[in-house]
Amino acid sequence: MFETLNSMYELAVKNELTQLIVNIIISLFVISLIMEVRSLLNKSSQLNKLLKSFKNVESKVIKSELLNEQEQNLKEQYFSKLKSADKKILLSNYPVILTKNSEKSRYHFMTSILTSIGVIGTFFGIVVGLSGIEDKLNGGSAEMFEGAKTLLGSMSTAFITSLVGLVLSILLIFFLKLTTNIGHRKFLTISKEFNSMFRLETMADYLDKLAGGDQDEVIEKQ
Repeated sequence: MFETLNSMYELAVKNELTQLIVNIIISLFVISLIMEVRSLLNKSSQLNKLLKSFKNVESKVIKSELLNEQEQNLKEQYFSKLKSADKKILLSNYPVILTKNSEKSRYHFMTSILTSIGVIGTFFGIVVGLSGIEDKLNGGSAEMFEGAKTLLGSMSTAFITSLVGLVLSILLIFFLKLTTNIGHRKFLTISKEFNSMFRLETMADYLDKLAGGDQDEVIEKQ
């Protein structure tokens, strides 16, 4: 059995169709890894930048320092004019990036593509093998042997491409699961730190201001 598998592997290595399909599968696998890592780093960078920007605005507002144009726009878009009784900074709008966290990688579909290409290679191998052996089966023993060799080589294409597609698909599934978990932990860490400093304004904050005699400020906010 092992000799047969080894023979199929040697024939597959020499088969240009096998090499082409396997190279396509490997290339897509590597591209998926690179794109997933870039997506993870980009999302982490956005979260860190968001938290840092809000912290800078908060610090400058408390110290009555001058805000630049970008910080001023951030303040007008998100920061409330009301003050909180629990010492948290009130927000009129909550950052969208902190309201949703995908539980699935955007590249999870690549796992299906890898196995699909492997299956396509399987059908190609079978078709090529059957088309190459049809005429030789009616010949002499030498031709039949040559036909069997051609069929074996084509079946090796079918076997190798499917195997490579399946193995790399499984590896990609585990990799995407790992990066998704890392991204989720990063999201929770940033969200927890952000929520410890900021929160969305509520009707209770308006009522507190009314009770404290700041009706004009509340009416202006409304």
